Amino acid sequence: MKTNVSVIHRDFTPAEVAEITSVSVALQRDWRRRKILPQRKTEGWSKFSLSDVIEIYVLKFFSDAGFSVKEVREYSVMAILPVQVALKDMPNAVAFEGDPIGDRLKESILLSMTTDAGVAANSRYLVIAHGADIPFEKRIGRFSTLSAVAAWLERQALEGFTAVDFDMIAASIAASVDGPLIRVECKAVAE
Repeated sequence: MKTNVSVIHRDFTPAEVAEITSVSVALQRDWRRRKILPQRKTEGWSKFSLSDVIEIYVLKFFSDAGFSVKEVREYSVMAILPVQVALKDMPNAVAFEGDPIGDRLKESILLSMTTDAGVAANSRYLVIAHGADIPFEKRIGRFSTLSAVAAWLERQALEGFTAVDFDMIAASIAASVDGPLIRVECKAVAE
């Protein structure tokens, strides 16, 4: 017996995104108009992917810390994979549906969600160093430990930083949503 597996990330309405990220629907529209968020692909109701929600969350975090969303936009995608990896460990964030599967296969599927993310799986923080005299692309990085952040800051001779914790984002998003964020559909098929 073989099992086909489909991993499906939930979509969100603008109102749900506003509740999760504290970015109002009006601000979402403004960010779309300014090309900070992707344009609608079709007419009618817009939906956001889980990746979009993570990116909006990060944009809002750094915007609240005083950074320009236009400046941070290009780098906010660095949080998507690590947060998705962290979500697999959050209660009720992942649901297995369809045909029953064993715990070993479930663990294998969860592990593949982590290893598919590659280096992102080892990242825990997205950091922007403070320092106006340094080009922005040299002031941002993704790190696995705070000691790695400290070493980076010391090498760069920077005076401070603002960091977002990927586990914190995952926990916040998971706690803000009823039901799973990621569904794993399993279907047993004869070989």
